[in-house]
Amino acid sequence: MNLFRKGSTANLHAPEARVLRVEVVEARNLVASTKAGDSDPNIALYLVDLGNREIKTESFKTKPQSKTLNPKWNENFTFGKKYNLDSDGELPSLRLVVSHRAGYSTSDVPMGELNVDLATIDHDGAVTDLWYPLALSGRMKLVTGEVHLKISFNRPATKIKALGEESYKDIETGADGKEKAEGEDSDSEEDEQQPNELHITVVQGRRLEAKDHAIFAAGSSDPQVRLKLVGFDQQKTPFIRKNLNPVWNSKHIFSGVMDSALSLVAVVEDHNDIKTADFMGRVSIPLAPFNDKKPSKKWYKLRNKTLEVDGIDRGEIELLIHWKFSVQVLEAQQKKKKAHEASAIGKLQAFGHNVGKLVGTAESESEPESDDELDKLAATERPKTAEEKEEEKKQEEEHKKELSDIEIKDGDYQVQVHIIEARELKAENLDGTSDPVVYVECFGQKQNTICVKSVTSCVYDELFIFNMKNLDKETFADGLLRISCYDANSIPFAGNTMIGAYAIDASMVYSMNKYHEMYRAWVPLMDDEDPDDVGVQGYLKISIQIIGPGEKIRIHDEAAELAAEIKKENAAGGDIGSLVLTTPTIRKDWKYVVASIYKMEGLPVMDGKVGMGIATVKKAGTDAFCKYSFAGGKPIKTKVVTRQGTNRTEINPEFNYELWYPVSVPTMTQVIRFSVWDKDPTTSELIGQVMEKFNRLDRQ
Repeated sequence: MNLFRKGSTANLHAPEARVLRVEVVEARNLVASTKAGDSDPNIALYLVDLGNREIKTESFKTKPQSKTLNPKWNENFTFGKKYNLDSDGELPSLRLVVSHRAGYSTSDVPMGELNVDLATIDHDGAVTDLWYPLALSGRMKLVTGEVHLKISFNRPATKIKALGEESYKDIETGADGKEKAEGEDSDSEEDEQQPNELHITVVQGRRLEAKDHAIFAAGSSDPQVRLKLVGFDQQKTPFIRKNLNPVWNSKHIFSGVMDSALSLVAVVEDHNDIKTADFMGRVSIPLAPFNDKKPSKKWYKLRNKTLEVDGIDRGEIELLIHWKFSVQVLEAQQKKKKAHEASAIGKLQAFGHNVGKLVGTAESESEPESDDELDKLAATERPKTAEEKEEEKKQEEEHKKELSDIEIKDGDYQVQVHIIEARELKAENLDGTSDPVVYVECFGQKQNTICVKSVTSCVYDELFIFNMKNLDKETFADGLLRISCYDANSIPFAGNTMIGAYAIDASMVYSMNKYHEMYRAWVPLMDDEDPDDVGVQGYLKISIQIIGPGEKIRIHDEAAELAAEIKKENAAGGDIGSLVLTTPTIRKDWKYVVASIYKMEGLPVMDGKVGMGIATVKKAGTDAFCKYSFAGGKPIKTKVVTRQGTNRTEINPEFNYELWYPVSVPTMTQVIRFSVWDKDPTTSELIGQVMEKFNRLDRQ
């Protein structure tokens, strides 16, 4: 056995370097670059790293072929003599750029390019013999053709093992005289590691749906793909102009992905320069099948927004998915954790010192007494003693008694909503940021924060006060608070884009505790208007306090409570998800509340007669329609049914209509609102409404 160790080379010889052999065979159907309808094509070949940067140590170029759109080269090139390819984990990509050779005074004219993910090339040395389609390069507006390549590695990668801070390669000579990695017959330590980095290449699409239609031209689209994974920032491919069979070859990496219960969502959209992109199709792909850390290249059929097959052919997209283990990601996670712990302790000690000065206590009372006490902040909770369990039970009983004493009364109410800060908001801008503005709706009143430009996390610290006079207890019990975060649109009349919202019943806040408040709590934002946006879209830290008849505002010791809050966040390791009121990793489960409207009787006459005799323009009657909403979200409506008459007995409209309202669960609000309206050209008039509780329907 020959051992190759760092710093030890006596009587040893290194194994043959692993190289990549590329044969550029030919091309066909290339785009013409001259007025004569031909080109003088040549191909530049080079490697690009995971950051899409050119590796300049090795690059090659074929000889130009004269006046042809179907050139033949049969030229061979070898990569790996300077750049280390001896790893299957972090392989670069091979990029080929086809150009027309111009004169000495001008630059070469691009004819297209292609990218080959080396993870898809057989790792045991078999030749990959394929035609690769060309994609747009530079400022090209049209691309055609494909290139014939033969690609292979000269041998498998050498297994790498970690030994403290030192890496080494174990090479064993087999009976056939060939070198093989030690432990080749058993799984290496790396093979046993859980995958932690998701690599996705959006390769291409075919037969996509046309969204842009012209009078004298066939329909087309400008497709792009949006990749979403719960808990991670979404990523996008570039958009390709006017192409229903686009080739992207766009690489994306999600680092730190370790939960096999997650699903990757790929959404295909038609890019628009002014308005919001148009939905073309989506697919949801569970990660569990990729847990074997093997790359998989597959076509996926696109479905509608609710992942149903609705009879519309939306086309397909081809994805290369490789969920693998990365030592670099693991090391980065460990370093980040250590750095965070160190900084968190420093912040906690410094803050404790300041709090001690503010409240006039001794410094030692505000600071942890020892390193052991700091370690307890993140330590696993020890088993409770019998006395502690008894005390906990006593506190629970006292809390239940407090809640049983809470009574909703008629009278004046004040609701105070404090929007403190936002974090990890979904990016809606092309630069990976948003322009968030928060709207607060309470008992028919609406206020909003300032708009913060180009961020995904920001501090608002804005307080909103809503006063309700002479509110009866039934109206209060049916009221709700809705806090919505939008990405502000700078284009006039374009409308803001929903990031996410949080809704909670006023009665739930009032009944939480004897102070009737939710104090400095992190809440998850969910997009209830678009079932395509699954999972949490960001977090808001908010406080809500409700002051009822005869009650006083609770005054907080902000310095002491802020110190406790910092301790709590430090103990959570900076993970907001563990601090939110509902589990943020939960993905939306959609249910439908179905309302069947058959007939209404005895509605009031809402519109008077217009005109007299033969000059009558409109007879008396009612133009009735129904409106249906949940948690303050967008209402859905029935058709308008007109009944003419001069008294109630004649106003009996028949609808025979069903309204299906999507509800994402879990939910912190229960109010379903059903109302009847009279349609008017300017402003519709409310006839009446009825409310129901979602949990009562859910139990049925």
